[in-house]
Amino acid sequence: MQLPEGMTKAEILAEIARRVMEEKADLYKPHVGQKAFHESQAKIRGIFAPNRWGKTWCGAMEMYWHVTKQHPYWPPLSKGQVTGRACCVDFQTMNKAMLMDTFYKLVPRRFLRGGSWEKAYSKDERTLHFTKDEPIYGGFIEFLSYDQDDEAYAGVARHVIWEDEECPESKHTENLARLGTTGGILYITMTPIRPSLWVISDVFEKAETDPNIKVFGGHFTDNPYIDADHVRFMISQINDPVERQARMTGQFTWYAGKIYPAYGDKHRVKYFTPNRDWGLVVAIDPHDTKETAVTFGYWDWKETLYIMNELWLGGDVQYMAAEIKRMCGGKTPEAWLIDPSSIRDPKIHGIDSIFKKFATYFPEIVPWVSEKGSVWAGIEDVRGKLKIQTVSGLPKLFISPETCPMTDWQMAHYGLKPPTQADKVRYNPQPIKVKDDFCDCVRGTVMFGQPDRLWRYRDRIEATDRFGVGEFT
Repeated sequence: MQLPEGMTKAEILAEIARRVMEEKADLYKPHVGQKAFHESQAKIRGIFAPNRWGKTWCGAMEMYWHVTKQHPYWPPLSKGQVTGRACCVDFQTMNKAMLMDTFYKLVPRRFLRGGSWEKAYSKDERTLHFTKDEPIYGGFIEFLSYDQDDEAYAGVARHVIWEDEECPESKHTENLARLGTTGGILYITMTPIRPSLWVISDVFEKAETDPNIKVFGGHFTDNPYIDADHVRFMISQINDPVERQARMTGQFTWYAGKIYPAYGDKHRVKYFTPNRDWGLVVAIDPHDTKETAVTFGYWDWKETLYIMNELWLGGDVQYMAAEIKRMCGGKTPEAWLIDPSSIRDPKIHGIDSIFKKFATYFPEIVPWVSEKGSVWAGIEDVRGKLKIQTVSGLPKLFISPETCPMTDWQMAHYGLKPPTQADKVRYNPQPIKVKDDFCDCVRGTVMFGQPDRLWRYRDRIEATDRFGVGEFT
């Protein structure tokens, strides 16, 4: 820590005290987990860690180092100014926790425009400006909160973006778009109490296969600068076991569990042209406020279902019906199925229900099974199809990811809502009603079952199969 010459002892002590309070970046010594995060060269990084791990300070230092071009492990992100964006939950959190409790105490004034916080920070623009001297050239950090409209996140390019705590998916998508022309980086710091599915699929799980994505975690005891016993006591007072686990260990408690945990690579099959004798069943999950999901499932004569095509359609029913018929490729389906809620749902472009609109183009269409308990009964039926058979070592349900990417994704991520405090008395598990449309189509198709016409093939197989192997292959 260098000090100006000619200062009295009292002035030196006062300056040291000021810097300790207001310029903590010079004193930053990352612990092992923070250092691993800073060293990573991944373009997208996530710190999913518990309370008191040091997520916020780590995120702020990463931003500060990049904008001032002092990062010990990264080359400058720009030859000119480096532009940053820091995002957090709401305006109050941004103003107090991120600005005054973090950046105000972190950034040395010698790097700020005008040499002071007052001259460097614009309240109207919510932007902290750095010196125009080289090599910084006037870099800046803009501060946004998640309670702002999506438009605030659009438009301009940025070099480095920090999302503190979970960002709404639409705003996260805009943030990623801001990095397209700069080749910049984005990182997330959050305690994963009940993260959204996009956090799981687009960051946490994708990090296993994408070298451009890296995730970091740990236990709150990784931070050597805290009173671990006090933190442990405070966390123990949280009644919700899901939240308590996340705040202590940082482990994902994204939902109570996957509905189809067995679904995996054994259920994925490369696309092929189904046998012309197999029965085609078309299942439709329509909506009037978003796109309609459609699956094309083929039953063979051994009660095995292959989901080989899907559609995700917008527009009026006439257009959707034409697209669905085109996808059938001239083959007449054994059955047309539709979500029973379409009978009572709002209307599309007219006075008739969605069901009646589709029935105009598909007279044979019928609602899939709908009665009390049918959702869970259908889920159990699908689980039965996913189960690996004893003799063949294969399941009875296959999906082609290359032609049904959304069905594949949803089957892998379909989950239960996490338990709440009220569930301690009686836990009533409920599926998460987000991105489940294709799962509903699969469930409806499975509950419909093998078309009647195909039973004669099964009877023929059983008649010539003394050992019953046909039951399992």
